[in-house]
Amino acid sequence: MKKLSVLVLLSIVCMLFCSAFLFTNNVSANTDITVIINGKIMEFGTDANDPQPYIKDGRTLVPFRRIFEELKMDVTWDGNTRTVYARNETTIMELGIGRNVAFVNGERRTLDVPPEITDNRTFVPLRFVSESIGADVGWDGVTRTVTITLSREVLKLGQQGTYKDRVFTVDSISDKDESNRIVITGTTNSNARGMLLEVHSNSPTPFTILPLITELPDGGYYFRASIDTLRSKPKFVLVKMLNENDNYITVARYEIN
Repeated sequence: MKKLSVLVLLSIVCMLFCSAFLFTNNVSANTDITVIINGKIMEFGTDANDPQPYIKDGRTLVPFRRIFEELKMDVTWDGNTRTVYARNETTIMELGIGRNVAFVNGERRTLDVPPEITDNRTFVPLRFVSESIGADVGWDGVTRTVTITLSREVLKLGQQGTYKDRVFTVDSISDKDESNRIVITGTTNSNARGMLLEVHSNSPTPFTILPLITELPDGGYYFRASIDTLRSKPKFVLVKMLNENDNYITVARYEIN
């Protein structure tokens, strides 16, 4: 009987050890992660209500309210449905605890790691949240640093914008023509694909379009995009480019007077 009790005790200890091992395999025990947004280092752990980010299954999770407010988004929490809502002028985002599906401007997106509650605090995946509003996200595994670059460049029609070796201008946005279309034109120095226009009007959902790019006789390229579903003239246009991770990031915003 005594030997049986010892065996049961050893079995329990073994089970606890294995559970702890599996947990640390999924969630990094180290929380020494640096998050930099537009050159500014975010400070975590300043008090008991400010938890540290951590890594789970290769993805960095951060306290939801801190990151959304740093990205200049209004955020609300619905405790009944366990859902986070965040919005700014260009993006409406919905993420549910434990759900690997999120919604960005009404579009269904799949998450590698869903939001979760840890130590009574809600955490969301940093890369997904940042890229969903058009930010460029980089990761340095040596220093465990996440770098987020969110373009603040605001231009007027005809002004030149740049992204790496890409140069572009949005030159004109017409009123509706006889075919009830709005036409956007501009120039660029490359015919490389990966340029996207996101048009914002009074509608809650922006309109995205890949412009048609053609070569000009004297060099350079001309692009044109037409939209026939907008009910009002656009308020502003975001220019987005594919980064090295094949994600569209916002590189400029053109205001329409």
